[in-house]
Amino acid sequence: MKEIEVAAAGTGPTSAAPADRHAVTLIVGGVRSGKSRFGQALAQQLGEDRVLMVATAQARDDEMRQRIKRHQADRPAAWSTLEQPLDVGPAVLRHLTSLHSETESLRSATESLRSDTESLRGETESQHRDTDSRRQTSSSRQTETPRVVLLDCLTLLVSNLLCDEASAGATADQLQQAVLAEVEALLAVARRTACHLIVVSGEVGCGIVPEHPLGRSFRDLLGLANQRLAAAAQATYWMVAGMAIPATQLAMTVEQAAAIASESTTSKVQS
Repeated sequence: MKEIEVAAAGTGPTSAAPADRHAVTLIVGGVRSGKSRFGQALAQQLGEDRVLMVATAQARDDEMRQRIKRHQADRPAAWSTLEQPLDVGPAVLRHLTSLHSETESLRSATESLRSDTESLRGETESQHRDTDSRRQTSSSRQTETPRVVLLDCLTLLVSNLLCDEASAGATADQLQQAVLAEVEALLAVARRTACHLIVVSGEVGCGIVPEHPLGRSFRDLLGLANQRLAAAAQATYWMVAGMAIPATQLAMTVEQAAAIASESTTSKVQS
């Protein structure tokens, strides 16, 4: 896999992330745009083996089962995986809290072991200490808190919510509130932990208008979710043919656009 250069996640030479933005990177793109591959490569560079992969796909047919197997084969075996189709944010926080508790228990056991072994003398005791230290190092790696949480993908999370039995009969406003609640819960992971959150999502608004109401609702809700995440993220990348376009660096505010328009109008009047 081609290595990706990452200076500081979400920052670049032409723009800095606003102070109110969180440690979040959003990667959007169409089908086979390379968004998952880029997300995995970025997660590996930022977190190495300390990555929590959050998978939202559900194996409901043979085609999806094959897709899931391909994704599993592509990512590093050392990563931990959390399969969570809905209520992702709270599930991630529970998982991270559990790992933190295990790490603290392991650290306490390490201190106790060190205290005991320091009182021993002789070559045999030294050998035992070295062996225990190696075992402890191996165990601590298994319970280390992840540096990166990679969600792949938001597209299926929104789809799962729409197709869930609990959403049957829900109004458009209720569905919108439910989707935004999922997004806010995801952002809470970045606010309340030291992890960098990477979210992979589909861009489904560039094609034809879907024929059925459910398709139109899915398109609108995913677009809204992407907007909310992009507004809070340090960086948003738009994937095109496997290339990551830094949308955050290229974007401008309404005020900047108005200033350009104003300059153009002024120059025309003067001429």
